[in-house]
Amino acid sequence: MYSPPPDDTDSRRMTAAHTYAAGKLGATVHGPQAWGWHGRTLGHRAAHPVHGACWLRLASVPAGRPGGKLWEGTERASSTFPGVRKPALHALHDRTSDGYAYRAELSAFVDEPLLSPDPVLRDELDLPGSWFETIRTNLSAIAATPTDRTAVRQEWISRAVPEYTATRHPRSRNGPARTATSTLPTSPPAHETWQQFEWPDGRRRHSVTAGGFPSSLMSRR
Repeated sequence: MYSPPPDDTDSRRMTAAHTYAAGKLGATVHGPQAWGWHGRTLGHRAAHPVHGACWLRLASVPAGRPGGKLWEGTERASSTFPGVRKPALHALHDRTSDGYAYRAELSAFVDEPLLSPDPVLRDELDLPGSWFETIRTNLSAIAATPTDRTAVRQEWISRAVPEYTATRHPRSRNGPARTATSTLPTSPPAHETWQQFEWPDGRRRHSVTAGGFPSSLMSRR
């Protein structure tokens, strides 16, 4: 979805760190690289002798600054939402080297078809009622779970969403239910991204978005 870092030095550093983490976790990477936002993360398909088909994601920040949603989202989701279907987290590997902190996450690879190849849904989908029922159940469980983290502040949502959508009381928030990170109804839908938002009363809840889904599609269900 994103491009490699503009600095070749960073690209080589991340690639080398990813290779190192794969060795430590006993995984063999293959296929093309998948870069995250501003080259802060790097992902690869991987094979593991015990876990089989996996996805190895490496996150990097300057030393002394690990933590937050980029760093802990997958780990926290793994333990916080046992009833929500998502890629299983098999192992973590942390290290600090040459002024950077690295976290590698070895997760199960999801090989089921996605709703859309990119975040924008361009074609009408014929989804069964059972798919929407699973989505509602999952999002209700996520929304009811307290968190001490904030990805998108309510003040920003209240200002920006009405400005661009003419919606006075927005219901959607940036988080897991995206067409490019949710699977088709060949099985219960799996969610692959995890963020949080803050309610106006100061309580924090995990996000329950319908980002990327046309309102007409969601409203019918």
